[in-house]
Amino acid sequence: MRCRIYHRRHPDYVDLERQCEVCARAIPRTAHRAAIYCSERCRRLTGKHLRRNRAAQAPAEPVRLRDVFERDGWICHICTLPVDRALSGHDPMMASLDHVIPLSDPDYPGHVWANLALAHLICNTSKGNRATPKDHELYERLSAVKR
Repeated sequence: MRCRIYHRRHPDYVDLERQCEVCARAIPRTAHRAAIYCSERCRRLTGKHLRRNRAAQAPAEPVRLRDVFERDGWICHICTLPVDRALSGHDPMMASLDHVIPLSDPDYPGHVWANLALAHLICNTSKGNRATPKDHELYERLSAVKR
């Protein structure tokens, strides 16, 4: 182990014993002693990997968007206002597919018919990755209805 003066004069020195948990690159010596990632990018990637793994293990059904939108009557399940079928692109009021129970929820049932609902893009974005008791009730109600 080198002394502090050496590290001040050589800030790019890396300790080969410490490796990033994501990419296995060396962690810079200037990083905190408890650092387990070489960069902010690698730290963020761990969240993506966790979500991808959870999604890969969850059940998935082939679902057509048009069928979900027709089932919901082109009404946003979040704000209960009608959704214009003609809007597309990046219009905030366009139709989007919402996972009622989000992927980040421990009770995530997967990409299945009962967990999908129509929402405005702006409503879906503002909802984020939260599931309210109302969402759980909607999922239970949609689960009871046969396709």
